[in-house]
Amino acid sequence: YFFLPFILFLTLQAQCHYTIDATLDPKQHQLTAEVTITDTNRSHIRNLEDFPLTPGQQPTQSLHFSYEKTLPGSIEEDFIFLGNAWLPQNSKLCTYELHVTLPEGFIAVSESEEETVTHNTKEQNVRYTFKMSKPIDHINLIASKDFVVHSQTHHGITVSTYLFKKHAHLASTYIDKVIHYIDEYESLLGSFPYTRFSVVENSFQTGYSMPTFTLIGDKIIDKPFLLDVSLGHEIVHQWFGNSVFNDFNQGNWVEGLSTYLADHYYSERKAQGWQYRKNLLENFAAYVHHDNLTSLSDFKQRTDRASMAIGYGKGAFAFHTLRRYLGDDALFFDALKAFYQAYRFQYATYADIADFFTRYTQKDCTDIIHNMFEHHDIIHFKPTSMSLGYENGHYRLHINVPHDQDKHHGYQAPFVVKTTNGEENFLVTVEGDTNITLPLKHRPVELIFDRDYDLFRTLSPKESTPNIAKLIADEHLLVVTGKDWLFTNVQSVFSGATQIRPHDLTFLQMQQNNILFLSDARDLAEKSLPNLHHATEGFIFQVERNPWSPRKVVAYSEASSPGEAMKAAGKVSHYGTYSFLHFQNGQLKAESILPTQRGSIFPVSKEKQVVRVPKNQDFNTLMNAIEDKKVVFVGEAHTTYVHHVNQLEIIKALHRQGKKVAIGMEMFQRKFQPVLDDYIAKKIDEKTFLQRSEYFIRWKYNYNLYKPIMEYARENGIPVVALNLEKEIVKKVTKNGLYALSDDEKAMLPETLDFTDGTYRNHLNAIFSANEHIKAMQDKNSTAPNNDFLYQSQILWEETMAATAATYLQTHHVDTFVVLAGVGHIINHHGIPKRLHRRLNLPYSIIVQDMPTVENSADFILYTNQMQVKEPLKLGVMLDTAKQLKVLSVLKDSLASTLGIQKGDTLLALDDQEIPKLETLKFLLFFKKKTDPISIKLQRGDRIITISSE
Repeated sequence: YFFLPFILFLTLQAQCHYTIDATLDPKQHQLTAEVTITDTNRSHIRNLEDFPLTPGQQPTQSLHFSYEKTLPGSIEEDFIFLGNAWLPQNSKLCTYELHVTLPEGFIAVSESEEETVTHNTKEQNVRYTFKMSKPIDHINLIASKDFVVHSQTHHGITVSTYLFKKHAHLASTYIDKVIHYIDEYESLLGSFPYTRFSVVENSFQTGYSMPTFTLIGDKIIDKPFLLDVSLGHEIVHQWFGNSVFNDFNQGNWVEGLSTYLADHYYSERKAQGWQYRKNLLENFAAYVHHDNLTSLSDFKQRTDRASMAIGYGKGAFAFHTLRRYLGDDALFFDALKAFYQAYRFQYATYADIADFFTRYTQKDCTDIIHNMFEHHDIIHFKPTSMSLGYENGHYRLHINVPHDQDKHHGYQAPFVVKTTNGEENFLVTVEGDTNITLPLKHRPVELIFDRDYDLFRTLSPKESTPNIAKLIADEHLLVVTGKDWLFTNVQSVFSGATQIRPHDLTFLQMQQNNILFLSDARDLAEKSLPNLHHATEGFIFQVERNPWSPRKVVAYSEASSPGEAMKAAGKVSHYGTYSFLHFQNGQLKAESILPTQRGSIFPVSKEKQVVRVPKNQDFNTLMNAIEDKKVVFVGEAHTTYVHHVNQLEIIKALHRQGKKVAIGMEMFQRKFQPVLDDYIAKKIDEKTFLQRSEYFIRWKYNYNLYKPIMEYARENGIPVVALNLEKEIVKKVTKNGLYALSDDEKAMLPETLDFTDGTYRNHLNAIFSANEHIKAMQDKNSTAPNNDFLYQSQILWEETMAATAATYLQTHHVDTFVVLAGVGHIINHHGIPKRLHRRLNLPYSIIVQDMPTVENSADFILYTNQMQVKEPLKLGVMLDTAKQLKVLSVLKDSLASTLGIQKGDTLLALDDQEIPKLETLKFLLFFKKKTDPISIKLQRGDRIITISSE
């Protein structure tokens, strides 16, 4: 065993020794001390300027100090904590003998393996002697009048608790847990380094580990995570950090290893190691950016969340990477145990780890360790192309991975390929420009990169969890509130926050920022968070993915009272990994994390879709199938007359069944509901109805398409509900986006808007991009509607129709509500059906017409024969409608050509009725027959003339 002499050499080095005699006067905050250090010299004392030597000293191997210090805050009447500032600090590891005199009633604890206590009743003081015969890097002193001490011996180790009286009942729980951890880690790492270990409560909110004890704050000591995770982490430090000591001149490897052996180890035992590693990557992405990025070799200690993400998070990944490289868990832990034995009570660096593991395992570990500690490496896996081939009876998946500019060295990339017959796993070396070919037995469906988060890498947007950490880390967080005092409270939690008032929020800001809405901006929040929670009792904090930017988040916070907000707000930052929190009276009642994609997933090929050709069924079968449905959606192609005839047939059949039916129609806008009601009630005639509903302005399609439905509803008293949003709002949003609306316009929108359906958004974007008219506008004009605004207007349209239907159903007794809308609003359940179901959760059916047979696109498909609709009378002219109706061209053999209308004429009146707008002309022509006489008043040049068919 080539490393044994090396171990003996390390452990037999000579060390220095401290003898300390200290007296403490808590009332005066006073420390009086005599300190003698042997086997050392001045150059070893790091803080010599704070501790002048006793005058006249010359020796180089022994130093003597005599001093007094006033230390308020560290020395108080009921609690004492002496850490770094009370002793000369030595750069060498030393043994210690501490004699300390305290007032009677104090119980003290320090690093020691041997302790004696002497009470002096005459002087009313107590003298403690602590002896540490093993070399350590420092000694502390903690003392309290409130300590209750419990002890138990386990396999020669004295396990104790020094807890305040209010927490003394936790002693046995802590002792049992300490014994459990010691047993567990002795089997993993070797014998416990000391004969004592204590859990010490502290009035400062710390979580420190010192040789032979851990120091825990009194506000967290009763929390479950202390026992389940943090305590084990501090006990691991007894091996690494408190007996193998970190050489801070070359960074801090101890925190990364302790995190890996404790926090990560416990998750791994529950088969959740991948989730823990993903959380580390999430934190690194949230808190570390170009301005605070450092290498692991520069990490010394945790000072903020960014340094923790580097030192603890990336540090843990360094050891995970080493373990994966060795490829043998037993070898990794055997080497770790041997390393511990070799460096007990010595300083060690990450270079020592690399050197030792290389010699122990006979595998070169130098590059693995040095790359993780010395470089800013993080993997960005972004294949530029993937193609699928088939050769010699096997599929071949070809992947091109370009050189990663932020990765200086190669890595082992784990791939899972989902195929039509299970999964196939691969481990491939990626270095520089890499072309990968994966041979597969079965046709691949998707490629998953690093599903278990074994690599220190960036996450794709779909992997990244919308959580509180993203808000905490954001130096440009926008907080939407009109209340200054609310914003002031938020700043104490989110230091980088900027206030913006609700009416000032723009769509561009929504796209580019993380957003936090407070309760006074709830109406705006509901436009981005469709499943918004209410704080009926307590305090809630909710985070969702920003629908306008996949790497950003949108959050909402609300409290049932100012008191609930005050009790909970300060605790939010402790739950950075969560997406939802609910507090009551300051206590956490519920928490959750939104599910995300596991691994970076790339579609390769679609599963072959096989659709069984349905058996033809008759109309009666359809009606029987929908008779128990509360809502029936019947889609249409707007200009296909037979679709409207079928809609009417369905309405008639339901009505004949004796059902109370109502009809919701996309074709009419909500503000004209009174006009619809008057028409159905026979208070107005058809002409008045079409005029007052502005049909020819707002819908424009041939009214004869819908006339039979409207007449049947009128004759039978069937309510018709105007579902659609006002055209002016749709146009404004299409042009400038949702946040361009005025407060009055926003008040007209539904309370909740769901923009989060990524599948539907991708579907619509494909339609928008394929639309030649939209594309031409966008190419020619930078102010043309972009896809984001088009998507917003589509969702507003559908949410409004769903909300209007829901309101009607909630306020009226209806057996069946029939929705008539364009097929694009109902197919695949995405548009109106999904949004109405979200509101009322009512049973529904979707009927489409003349569509391809695609799974889940609808419940029924009607295949029809075409029918001709009666076309209204048309002049046959092309008009410039900018100001007046100026004739641009006249169609051959049209009514206009017969009448003698010419290019350049301006139409003024039809049958003595002025026609200032195109819709007026369409309205007048709709009620004329081809055989009716017609006269047109027009301007031709400077003349006003009238021409007629008679």
